[in-house]
Amino acid sequence: MQRLGPEEELANLKSIYGADNLPEIYGILRDAFSTLQNRSHVLLSLVTICLTITGFSGPSIAASGMYPKAAIIVGLCLVLSARGGLLVGAFDLQWITRYGEGSSDKTLIRILERRNRRTRTYRMATLLLVLGLSSYVASVVIYMVGL
Repeated sequence: MQRLGPEEELANLKSIYGADNLPEIYGILRDAFSTLQNRSHVLLSLVTICLTITGFSGPSIAASGMYPKAAIIVGLCLVLSARGGLLVGAFDLQWITRYGEGSSDKTLIRILERRNRRTRTYRMATLLLVLGLSSYVASVVIYMVGL
């Protein structure tokens, strides 16, 4: 399946919903932003859980040696980077009705571009969170093994 650029995606949406059915197309885009917001909220909840758990067990793990300390520090840095990406990227609140480029096509293309940027930010935050959680788990494993 081929990935479409914003212009091609708009043409595809128009072929599906009709070229004059702008309310439906705006609704699709509104739903996409809502989906991004909901998924970003889930990631932020995972970040919060990780930070809370680290607050309880982190000092004990870090005190057990250099390797678990390094792993937990790296993990926390990655998790906090994911949180930062979510807050300044995926959670950046801007209304789609705020965009106006002179024609509805140009406006919709700009909204699609914005959605794509926010999706990339969400994916990057997800990757950082997974790497951070992996490092955190590594610190727990090293702590439990006693290295």
